[in-house]
Amino acid sequence: MTSPVLENSKSTKVFEFPPIASVADYKARGVYLAGFESISKTGDSAIFGFILSNGNSSQKLPGSFPTPYKHMIPASVIGRMSAVIIEYSYDTFYDHILGFTILDRDGSKVFRIGLTSNTTINRMTETIQIPEGELIVGVKAKIYPSG
Repeated sequence: MTSPVLENSKSTKVFEFPPIASVADYKARGVYLAGFESISKTGDSAIFGFILSNGNSSQKLPGSFPTPYKHMIPASVIGRMSAVIIEYSYDTFYDHILGFTILDRDGSKVFRIGLTSNTTINRMTETIQIPEGELIVGVKAKIYPSG
């Protein structure tokens, strides 16, 4: 199983879900990233959380917006992922993850969440390859500036 890692060199705080201490146990039990919670009914927002296949979801920071809408990765995509494209902004004001696009083994975009089609934000991408037979077990990212 794989955990995409995105590190912002200016960051002062690390977000990881699930906690690194749980990853080995989750891998052994076959737990994987199954979906996202979003502030948006359509998923077109950079405010989201993560849902694992065992039902656990990432904790929100105090004062965060609620994320009531669930966007689950289709079962037909799980196990067929070849890569995850992480889109993020990278400037002095608006540094954060914007969204994720999942590609299948044919290279087709099969799932997306976040502001992946917004062209008005200064953005960069990082592509994480998913080896055949592996699943995403979690996410680790540095948060800028302090959370």
